[in-house]
Amino acid sequence: YYPELRLQNGREAPARPEGIFARNVDILYVEEIKNYERRIRDGIDYGYFAGYNYTKYNVREKDYTNVLGNILEGNDESINKEFYGAFYRNLISLFGHIVDPVHRYGVPASVLEQPETQLRDPLFYRIAKRVLSVFYHYKSLLKPYTYDDLYMPGVTVEDITFDKLVTYFDTFDFEINNALSFSKPEDGADFSYVARQYRLNHKPFFYHLKVKSEKEVDSVVRVFIGPKYDALGREYSLEERKQYYLLLDTFNYKLTA
Repeated sequence: YYPELRLQNGREAPARPEGIFARNVDILYVEEIKNYERRIRDGIDYGYFAGYNYTKYNVREKDYTNVLGNILEGNDESINKEFYGAFYRNLISLFGHIVDPVHRYGVPASVLEQPETQLRDPLFYRIAKRVLSVFYHYKSLLKPYTYDDLYMPGVTVEDITFDKLVTYFDTFDFEINNALSFSKPEDGADFSYVARQYRLNHKPFFYHLKVKSEKEVDSVVRVFIGPKYDALGREYSLEERKQYYLLLDTFNYKLTA
């Protein structure tokens, strides 16, 4: 992957050659990161996470998704950072500095290691998919919603129509003044540099929900959007497509009879 970016210090963002493999860096070890992932997955399968001072968290009694997120990120709210590490951050660091793992040549931070640019790197999405697989595994072991949890007495969704979503590439202009350097900061006020690039856009679309209610009641409407077919034109099953749904809209609405 060649990012074609220059960092603010004037150095080129490092490229990642083809065929290179992750190996131990000066402060991270591949086997150690594997151990962190195994401990997290084992905790999900066992039904318990181990906190500090031998505190046990029963992850089957209630939804501990937020706790799991803190564990995977390894932030200050992690229940046991020493035991579970920082799986997500470790992966970013391991692959982000893969071309100079022991900092021998002074290679700068890659685009993968910087939040402003990491979405450009295709490897980021593979890392995200690996981390999300842990969440999906945990969610699959939670008790499913019951009919009574989801049923709203007296309310029926009679019809849903959705306009065809049409996407296209559109030009987008943005300022790049921060890429320039001046001897005096006030000199920058006399210049304005704009770059133009193509970005994905979409035409306006509408969706219509026909809902019948037998009484006046407050409701919360959530609309999700997701793919129906894969890249080969094969229709996804509901189990396959559920991980690709995005929350498109949510709003409160008072239903009337």
